[in-house]
Amino acid sequence: MASPQNVVLAALLEGPSHCYEVNKRVRERLGGDAISAYKVIGRMEQTGLVEEIDVRAGSGGRTAQVVYAVTDAGARRHASWMRSPLPDLEAGTELTTRMRFARPEDLPSLLNVAEAALNDLHARLAAAQAAQQRRREQRTRPLRNQRPTAREVADLLAEQLLNDVLLLQIKWLGRATVDLEQLLLDNAPKG
Repeated sequence: MASPQNVVLAALLEGPSHCYEVNKRVRERLGGDAISAYKVIGRMEQTGLVEEIDVRAGSGGRTAQVVYAVTDAGARRHASWMRSPLPDLEAGTELTTRMRFARPEDLPSLLNVAEAALNDLHARLAAAQAAQQRRREQRTRPLRNQRPTAREVADLLAEQLLNDVLLLQIKWLGRATVDLEQLLLDNAPKG
């Protein structure tokens, strides 16, 4: 999953808010109780990513609500997150999170990231398949009746599982890339 700071920054970029509103935005996009903005915003304020801009008086005995906004440093961090490569093991989850929080101006960078990940997966699959083929050729046995060892069977199954996982990731990222392209078209300036 994306770092809580990146998610909170993205939610705050929609407009200055207090922590409850940020939590609500995050829940709407990610479902469930994804993060607690209270602690995250406190750390981000200390590092200069967000700043306090207002205090709203509490009503009905409630405490005052501090309103935060993203600083220039926070906006640069958000843009960097949208441009950064996807992590290998969590590419799908990470891209989904970024897509749910992407602003129209983030879409070109996000599409580039998705396409780069897709190209990388294609290259990894091709390399894995070539290595698998080489190993098959090396395993040719002089005696055709000899059964493969348990280790050889395990290796073959592991290779096939890796290929299947890569194919699933390629399929998912391919669909996500098409969705991003459509979002770009939908958000293109009308003229």
